[in-house]
Amino acid sequence: MPPVIGGYERSAEIMKHPLSIAIFLLCVITPIRAHDVPDLIVETGYAEGLRFDFPLDSKILLRTPVWEEGQENPPLAPRKAESLAKTKLKRLLKAPEKWSRAEIVLIDSGDNSHWYYVVEFENRSGNGTLPPNMRIVVLMDGSIPEPRQTPYEAKKVEQGADGKSPEATQPPR
Repeated sequence: MPPVIGGYERSAEIMKHPLSIAIFLLCVITPIRAHDVPDLIVETGYAEGLRFDFPLDSKILLRTPVWEEGQENPPLAPRKAESLAKTKLKRLLKAPEKWSRAEIVLIDSGDNSHWYYVVEFENRSGNGTLPPNMRIVVLMDGSIPEPRQTPYEAKKVEQGADGKSPEATQPPR
């Protein structure tokens, strides 16, 4: 029997068995993508004296439909994500009519397959508070995580004579 160097001979013997190969593939290759998704992502929005934290658990994200590189369109259309977010906004806020969509952002969770939308709304009522945005997460299966709500005191921004905040009129440092 030839000498065994670094266990090579034993490894070669194990790999001759199809069941061993299948177990190897399941244990090593399958979880690679899942490790790229962070354990927790939190998107935050502010409205009506409340802070809304939308937690995205990796287990939830990994159950949503994937958007592979070869696919032209994501599983959920941006307009559908916007419609779902508007419905959620109406349920969360007392005065949703003061808010309008500012942008829809498509975000990769980290594995280049599991994506989600953040639909951002801006308060256009001109009440001079910061931050004037509400960000709502929409997953590729159309679901929206239930946000944690906590009291938040918005900061009042004084406006200059031109109607802009003093920060907006100062040059960057």
